[in-house]
Amino acid sequence: MIDQPLSFFANFGQYERILSATMVTFSMLGMGATLTVRDFANTLAAWRGLAVGLIAQLILVPIWAGLTMFAISLFPEASAACRWRAPSVLPRGSR
Repeated sequence: MIDQPLSFFANFGQYERILSATMVTFSMLGMGATLTVRDFANTLAAWRGLAVGLIAQLILVPIWAGLTMFAISLFPEASAACRWRAPSVLPRGSR
């Protein structure tokens, strides 16, 4: 009787990807539902902050990740690929 609820956790790997995708989807929908047109206008008016955030996210974060991987010798072949082709860093099972 008590094994039935615990059987879900025994096979959690099968459900983990879909559960995490569902949780992120609902979180994004919940946050997006509270936005108004004025919020987007305020963001565009403060374009410098938007530009800094985009540059940091698209340029500085990948550089920092590559340097960190290189510094701690984590997956040497992945750190070499990280400098040129970011998608090749992903493990084969995560597609």
